[in-house]
Amino acid sequence: LIDIKPAYVLEKKQERTNLSVNIFSLVENIKQEIIQNRPVLLIYPTCRTLEKHQLILENYFLPRLIQPLHGKLPHREHIKIQEGLQHGQAAIFLITRAYLKYYLRRSNLPESLQQILLLWQDDIDDLEINNAIKGKHTQLIKKESLPSNLRWLNQSWQYDNAGRVLIYANRNQTVNSLVSRMANITVEAGVKDKKQRKAVRRKFTGAKNGVLLLDGGYVGGGYTLDNIDELVFADVPFSIYETLSIIDQIAAAQEVPISALFTEGDITSNRAFLNRLYPHLELIKSVLTYFIRTGKKSITTDVKQLVHSIEKSISQEFKIFDLLPVLHILVDLGLFQVKKKGSIIEIKFVNIKNPVLNISDSPYYLEGLVEKAAFVEWENAIKNSWYGDEHDISS
Repeated sequence: LIDIKPAYVLEKKQERTNLSVNIFSLVENIKQEIIQNRPVLLIYPTCRTLEKHQLILENYFLPRLIQPLHGKLPHREHIKIQEGLQHGQAAIFLITRAYLKYYLRRSNLPESLQQILLLWQDDIDDLEINNAIKGKHTQLIKKESLPSNLRWLNQSWQYDNAGRVLIYANRNQTVNSLVSRMANITVEAGVKDKKQRKAVRRKFTGAKNGVLLLDGGYVGGGYTLDNIDELVFADVPFSIYETLSIIDQIAAAQEVPISALFTEGDITSNRAFLNRLYPHLELIKSVLTYFIRTGKKSITTDVKQLVHSIEKSISQEFKIFDLLPVLHILVDLGLFQVKKKGSIIEIKFVNIKNPVLNISDSPYYLEGLVEKAAFVEWENAIKNSWYGDEHDISS
């Protein structure tokens, strides 16, 4: 053995992004707490930002130590992880603000919890959260302003096969389109396997030119995105936080031109996607009414047939993508028990003769409210700054 050091210590001296500096201090602080057999709490503004950041933390810690806690988790899973936090388990709890507020209505933070980190927050502006973390060592990693060189281009864009370009995309359709018409492109966007993500990033960092297609997730490993000639947003990020996390991966010393190619129609599509992923209360009530009218205690059926039947009943378009979030919420509320295997779904009804729809008891629904609000904030930041043929979307 010649040399050994932690994975987050970079192999060579190089410019660090703000992200890498934060990660270095984060890992050091977290490590010391775990050694002392204490939990650590990282608080995120949205579920999407938590999921992106979870990738990099998993690069440095054992999987069993990473405990995400948010409303998109299956009901039993988030209850089990919540119990671990209540008992002060020595683990790294990644929690959204929405879930933390849900948690604090039911329980207190454990006394053994000493280290709390709030990521991408302007300040602790919530009285309930503020009271809960009093006396704890709290570190605030603030949300930065958008760079002034971020421009919206009302024109076509083409890669001239020279230089090093980053392109952000969050839709399969966009990824496939770019891959089909561009040469020398390396695809990181949508890659699930963390080792493969590292290999893709390593390939691009070692190349003199080319395009890296990324989705905002970063698994670490010291592969700094330096000597970048341009950053292009082919799709609309879902919040200011996501936008900054992408920009933050570029070496801090660089001034990189940043272009956004999306249109107002793309913004509308993102909003529609969120409204389906996180359904409105009226749709939840309509689907619940459908199940009540069956008069049964349970049903086992083909999911496509069920969706078709509900679609006819509520007289609006309704697909499997719409059904699953509604069921998730009804499970949260203790009204349903759901099992799905392949195309067959089994739903058991619990106390739905006179159901009480306390929607604030569903962590999934609460996550949706926050995700939608974050997108509206980002949408306004874009639209309020658009002018003429070239629209500045700096804050």
